[in-house]
Amino acid sequence: MITLIITQQFYLEELQNCYTSSASGTYNANLKTLTLFLTPTKQFQCQVFPTAAVFTIEAFNLNKNIVWVVDNFDYMTNTTIVLDNVDLMGAQPQLVEINISSYTHFTIVQLLSLNYQLSALDQCFKSGTAYKLMADEMTLTVVSSGACQLQMFNLKEIQIVMGDFSTQLVLNALTKVLLDGVEVLAFDVNGNFQNYVKDKEIVFSMEGNYVDVMQTPFLSVQLTFLMKVDQLTVQSVVVPDSFIIGYDGMFLKSQGIFAMQSDLSVRFIFSDQVLIDYASVVASANQFIFRVTMKDGDSSYTMQQIFTSLDINRKLIVFKCDGDVTCLKHLSAALTQSSTFQFDLTILTDLAFNQLFVAFIIPYETCWQTGVALLNENGVCLTLVKKNGKCIFDEVVNSDVILSVRNASRPVLAQYQLTQKMDVSSAQTDYCFVCNDEDCRSNISSIRQDKDISFLFNASYSDGWMGVPVVKYVESNYKSQEYVTISIGVIIGAVCLVLSVVQMVLFKKKIAILRKKK
Repeated sequence: MITLIITQQFYLEELQNCYTSSASGTYNANLKTLTLFLTPTKQFQCQVFPTAAVFTIEAFNLNKNIVWVVDNFDYMTNTTIVLDNVDLMGAQPQLVEINISSYTHFTIVQLLSLNYQLSALDQCFKSGTAYKLMADEMTLTVVSSGACQLQMFNLKEIQIVMGDFSTQLVLNALTKVLLDGVEVLAFDVNGNFQNYVKDKEIVFSMEGNYVDVMQTPFLSVQLTFLMKVDQLTVQSVVVPDSFIIGYDGMFLKSQGIFAMQSDLSVRFIFSDQVLIDYASVVASANQFIFRVTMKDGDSSYTMQQIFTSLDINRKLIVFKCDGDVTCLKHLSAALTQSSTFQFDLTILTDLAFNQLFVAFIIPYETCWQTGVALLNENGVCLTLVKKNGKCIFDEVVNSDVILSVRNASRPVLAQYQLTQKMDVSSAQTDYCFVCNDEDCRSNISSIRQDKDISFLFNASYSDGWMGVPVVKYVESNYKSQEYVTISIGVIIGAVCLVLSVVQMVLFKKKIAILRKKK
């Protein structure tokens, strides 16, 4: 019996010159991606490739060919093709051919060049990097982008620079690391950092005494990840997106700052949560240091006020320059709104640190330039000078208005204030606060006697408060004014009478002289 075996063999037809000779590629060793840059010649015979094609990488020093199927392939329009999960296993072949094939045709593309790169080391982490500095611990939170697998596998230490202070977190088996909230070992048995996993949150922490450094105004932080690859140390520099110092909640629920020629006024209200969280600390503490730091460019200046107790109802603190030239220079910059401000509170008990609260305050935007106060027995009337341009009060707003009393000689006194509901608009220049009781009149009487008094005018609107410092005041005493007016009138009348008499005498003398000449 004869058996006939029929074998059918399929031969792929090679297509020539489907791509230009300028084809190139880039291999990223971290991401394990091969990006091909191809320019199709768009010859008619090459347009037979279907929407799926097989890409085969061939190189003389690769142990085996590497094959991918590319979906959604379009010969006419695809000029950049990314092949994922390409592992060249450490090889760096220079003579590379790409075989692009379908069931019926194939074409060979010779790469003119194949570039090798590691991911940019500023892209190792996603946005959202956070750094927190406390008195006894610092923590760093990052989210892996997956772009630096090779380097981060060899992570050795993290350098931390905060202002003039620097330290190193040298990783070892005892380093505390959290991966998505779960505590893990920093290294595997081979001493490699295995926790750099794409899209995973990594938290590093380091204990120490950071009381002094955390009280540095406008403290900045820079983190440098040091990694060793093939005996070469490489680094990734990170500036955190958020930097928390001390208390990590909301310190103030309302704040604003007024700059004047010789002092700064900070108006604030403590957040309710702070008062709840630190009620016992405030009760037992005996030193409260309020500071405000003005920063203009690279230069800064700090003023402070120290108290032995904390009045949670205090809403205003005035910081004075007291003639200090440097302070006055920074205030001058603040008046041009080129400065930034840090306001902080340090709580101590018998000089032992308890907590630091930090807030960065934006100067009040105001509709007014300044104002003048006129006092009388029954209250205070203000005349405000409007700034040019649009104003939130261009339309009438029924507002809660507060007039706070400032005393330059006793700047941190819990000052007296008048509160009244009234219509406020930029078109209106005059506002009056009328006393309705004897306590108010008594306070006004005391204020009238104090030559260091000035005021802050604040009016509420839908999104907050707006105000202006009333830097001058004019004391009004109507009885005195009336007396002065009458006295001056009498004097003027008397002078006029005397002059008239003198003129009459002189006139008579002239007439007598003329008669004698006749």
